[in-house]
Amino acid sequence: MTGTEKRTRKIFSIVLTMAFICLMTAAIIPGVNGAALPVNLGTAGNFVILAKSGISTTGTTSIVGDIGVSPIDQTAITGFGLVMDASNQFSTSSLVTGRVYAADYAVPTPATMTTAIINMQTAYVDAAGRAPDVTELGAGNIGGMTLAPGVYKWSTGVLIPTSTTLTLDAQGNSNAVWIFEVAQDLTMDTASQVILANSAKAENIYWQIGGGTGVTIESGSHAEGNILALKAITLKEGASLHGRALAQTAVTLIANTVTIPTGSTTATSTVGIFRNGMVYLAGSNSNGGLPVNAFNYGMNGDQPVTGKWTGTATANTIGIFRGSNGMFYLRNTNNAGVADTKFNFGQANDVPVAGHWSGAGSDTVGVFRSGTFILAGSNVNGGGTVNTFNFGQANDVPVAGDWTGTGTTRVGIFRNGLFALASSNTAGGGSPTYFTFGQAGDVPVTGDWNADGVTEVGVFRNGMVFQATRTGTLSGYFNYGMANDLPVGGYFG
Repeated sequence: MTGTEKRTRKIFSIVLTMAFICLMTAAIIPGVNGAALPVNLGTAGNFVILAKSGISTTGTTSIVGDIGVSPIDQTAITGFGLVMDASNQFSTSSLVTGRVYAADYAVPTPATMTTAIINMQTAYVDAAGRAPDVTELGAGNIGGMTLAPGVYKWSTGVLIPTSTTLTLDAQGNSNAVWIFEVAQDLTMDTASQVILANSAKAENIYWQIGGGTGVTIESGSHAEGNILALKAITLKEGASLHGRALAQTAVTLIANTVTIPTGSTTATSTVGIFRNGMVYLAGSNSNGGLPVNAFNYGMNGDQPVTGKWTGTATANTIGIFRGSNGMFYLRNTNNAGVADTKFNFGQANDVPVAGHWSGAGSDTVGVFRSGTFILAGSNVNGGGTVNTFNFGQANDVPVAGDWTGTGTTRVGIFRNGLFALASSNTAGGGSPTYFTFGQAGDVPVTGDWNADGVTEVGVFRNGMVFQATRTGTLSGYFNYGMANDLPVGGYFG
């Protein structure tokens, strides 16, 4: 054999081996090249169950998160033993850790529900229109498979057979997204499971189901992700869902557990303002912010702060810090009333902040004092275990947010049109991100303006709100409030 022949055979062998490796990789993880972006659920993401024609349950169901119906009225919510709140804007149920909403409840609920339904339908269309990475995988039978992130499409129905698993492997990327476009039904047979692996998150999984029946999750099965169904979603006895059931007809439950993803922040934040003991929470990021929730809480000289003060809260509620006595007063509902929690933390001239400092549990407060952040470990007198570190300088204005979408809140500062956002709550802020937005005299405000799970920034100036991306690019502006108001941002339900 000549040298040329040997080299030719060696090259051919290498090419054949590489081709075989690529083929095997594709067989094990078909969507390896997928790089899908999240589907924007808008305000539909504020609900764990949302339906147009009804939600019913039998047996002992347990739901964590808000549920709602529209355009059908409250009579289409059955089996929950609803108790109307005094505001008539929502009801409660012993089966729901959260609130229950219907189109015929008091203002602003009807408009809120209409918007959520429109956002649900828009999200369905968005998911259905994504270009697929993989088509007709397994002829619709995906039991036993392990799938990498990507967009998968079928012209048929999809089945996960009895006692089989579907594993979604994020390969260490916590932002990995899966979109499943299914032309017909989704059926999870008895005791089947969807399993998340290697940093996969339920909030990044989207099932777009257009079938004649819809979605059926049989007894003892467990599903993960956001289900966007053109028709019905039915969970049989003992089935569970970690995600959302968003149906354009009805959702039927039989002794199920349905839980909104922990740390999910897909809801669009709006602004609120505090004015001499009055709180005005905007229902939209538009001129006037209508519909608005206005109520008395606090007094002149107080400073506002918002957070999710209980571990089961799905919306931000108001709190105030009173520098005259170093006291925080936190409400678990956005209406007038006495504080649900009050405690001493801080002193005169401190500026309040709040956040998910540990990435777990409820939000806790903190204060900024002349270049020093003091973050409470719990909302009790003294703050429990306290994290104290230097970041910024005197006269800076503090901000806080989930700058990377990881579920953990980091601090930041605003100084005369310059933002500095910390990468860690340690001295110096780790490796801060700097950018310019606004000008001297502006008051900073933060929120998730585009429902992507990442906190963005903005500034308030003489009754105008200017919103920005995380790189300081103007993304929107509108009139809300007046000069000398104090702004807050968050999803207010």
